[in-house]
Amino acid sequence: MSRRAKITLVFASLAAAVAAVFYAFAVDGDFYAPGAMAVHFTYGEYFDQLRAHAPHRLRHDINAVFFVHKTYSIIAFAVVGFLIAPIVTPRRRIAWCMLAVGMFSTLIEIGQKLIGVRESLLSNFFDIGCGIVGGAIGGAAWNLVRRAMRRAAKR
Repeated sequence: MSRRAKITLVFASLAAAVAAVFYAFAVDGDFYAPGAMAVHFTYGEYFDQLRAHAPHRLRHDINAVFFVHKTYSIIAFAVVGFLIAPIVTPRRRIAWCMLAVGMFSTLIEIGQKLIGVRESLLSNFFDIGCGIVGGAIGGAAWNLVRRAMRRAAKR
């Protein structure tokens, strides 16, 4: 097996395992974002101000839990994107990571609908957007790590 095939196998396995864990958390109706209440008590007034300017359909969603969930989701999607990055072609790595993680995020939204999570369509699209952003961050992070590794190897 070639070195490239080994790297692909390792990173594909890691990406699948991490994505499976994140998927399980996402479709678990009892999963609660750690730290959400601390954020609420510390920054609750800012969420109230933000809520006043949000589109009507999102007003009930904007709170500390919403903020923490979305932050966690972007970080989780960035991790998945980072693990997918070495598998895809370098020419359009970030675009492929965005597409792959966006599709993964769509699968999460479908899974949540199947278990009865009630979110608006706008909220679903926002979540998929978080996946796309996370995929871009992960792909870009891989490019930075790869560039740093090449520079270190030249020294």
